[in-house]
Amino acid sequence: MDENNTAGQIITMENRKKISATGVEDVQHFSDNSITLSTSLGVLNIKGQNMHITRFSLEDGKLIIDGDIDSMTYIQGQKSKENEGGVLKKIFK
Repeated sequence: MDENNTAGQIITMENRKKISATGVEDVQHFSDNSITLSTSLGVLNIKGQNMHITRFSLEDGKLIIDGDIDSMTYIQGQKSKENEGGVLKKIFK
């Protein structure tokens, strides 16, 4: 894993319509209403409507989500499940 992914995390939300995040390691789940991410600081759940992942780069850990954002919550007690794999690892088996 690249050191830039574990150095920290920056999340920016613009007008509850766009989220830009760094430190993203994997996408565990995504739908129009919910996106669950493995990040360098733990599992992050984002809820809303009409959400789309418009950019995700495993190389630099950057992610952009567009849609109507209702909430962002770190899930306590869960760490990144790097060894289990997420949606992208299942797609590219």
